[in-house]
Amino acid sequence: MPMKLSGLWCGVGLLHEFRLEMAQQFDQLEARLVRKHRVRQITGRIDGSRVVTDPQRNHTLELQALGNELRVTSGTGPLALLKGQAFTRATADSCSR
Repeated sequence: MPMKLSGLWCGVGLLHEFRLEMAQQFDQLEARLVRKHRVRQITGRIDGSRVVTDPQRNHTLELQALGNELRVTSGTGPLALLKGQAFTRATADSCSR
C-alpha cells in the first residue's frame, strides 16, 4: 500500500531553495520540483514509502519517506549529488521560513 505523499514538501539544508509539489493517484506520482522560477516536471511511482521517478532526461531519483521527511536515497547523473538531502512536509501553504 503506497504512503500518502501528496502535498507540498520543502527542501532543507542544501535543498533550502527547492520545493516539491506532489500529487498522487494511488501509486502513481506527478510532481513539480521548483527552484526560484525553474520547474522540472517529474513522474514516477510510490512503492510503500519509497518513491522512484521515471527517467527524466535519462536521470532517475529515489526517495524514502520517513514520517514528515522525504530523503533522497539515490539518483543518477547530476541528481546523484542530491543523495542524503531531504525535504520536509510543509506545515503551511508555502515553504517560506
